[in-house]
Amino acid sequence: MECRFVHAYLAGPPSIRGNAVASAHWAGRSAKDNAAGSVLTSRPRVQAALSQYFVKLNVTTERVLAETAKLAFSDMRDYVAWGPGGVTLKASEELPEGAAAAVAEVSEHEVNGEKSSSRQIRFKLHDKVAALTNLSKYLKLFVERVEHTGKDGGPIDARVVFYLPEPTRRVAVLETSASRALPPVGPEGNGGDPNLGEQE
Repeated sequence: MECRFVHAYLAGPPSIRGNAVASAHWAGRSAKDNAAGSVLTSRPRVQAALSQYFVKLNVTTERVLAETAKLAFSDMRDYVAWGPGGVTLKASEELPEGAAAAVAEVSEHEVNGEKSSSRQIRFKLHDKVAALTNLSKYLKLFVERVEHTGKDGGPIDARVVFYLPEPTRRVAVLETSASRALPPVGPEGNGGDPNLGEQE
């Protein structure tokens, strides 16, 4: 299982390569098991195999961040000049150092019309927003939703307290699992409120 997973993750088909969940499914884990990727990548033998491969390729955190930064901070003005006279691509040798890493596609093809033909150029950069998102996650710039649970992953036990009018001074307690626990009610657990009487 682990060998098949490592092979799929590093050298599998393009549709699963580098995708831990898809690689785990390809290696034999259930298609319904979406946690299989993180489970397998956390195993020491899998981590050792991946680390060995990355060392061989000189893949380091610094290099990955540097390449991601090139995509995240790419500027279209480094590649294209535009104005009243039209749009002009800059020559590859005129690009700033490292700017070519952000180029996803450069292509040119001929378009034949009824009376004439022309050549069209297609130019595309890698996804800038995705690269910025990945950097933001690495730097923990934004706090994603955090789900709180009770003991052993269960619901959070809580009590919603309703205060009834005087002179009864009775307290109605509704047990729920939807809000944070409140201090117990009663003579010794009234949260410091001298007017809170004993539950009947």
